[in-house]
Amino acid sequence: MSEDNKAIVRRWVDEMCGQRNLSVGDEIFAADVVDHDPIPGQAPGVEGQKQVLREVFAAFPDFHSRAEEIISEGDRVMLRWTATGTHQGDFFGAKPTGKRITYKGIDSLRIADGKIVERWGVSDDLDLLQQIEAI
Repeated sequence: MSEDNKAIVRRWVDEMCGQRNLSVGDEIFAADVVDHDPIPGQAPGVEGQKQVLREVFAAFPDFHSRAEEIISEGDRVMLRWTATGTHQGDFFGAKPTGKRITYKGIDSLRIADGKIVERWGVSDDLDLLQQIEAI
């Protein structure tokens, strides 16, 4: 089960984030997934997960993420990730700077019936905002 859960999370990082295949979200997230750390204005459920990525892809067209570490135990998966990109579009009111960014975070996910049903996330938002000169 742990390896199956890791594979679900790898699909999120590789296919949904990396290949920008947002339709994969319907396969790996429960329709009513609960995001305990949503961005401002994020829609609920799987549509909110897609919305976040659309906004990221628009602001950072060359966005790339990679899993640094995936640990699974029972129905829980921990993902430590790094993302890179170039700030070329508006991002939460911050005008494009052309700056290259590196952004890091950790997500804790709960999996049930082969889908992500809950997400808790921590990322270095202050560092990101400093990199794009928003603060």
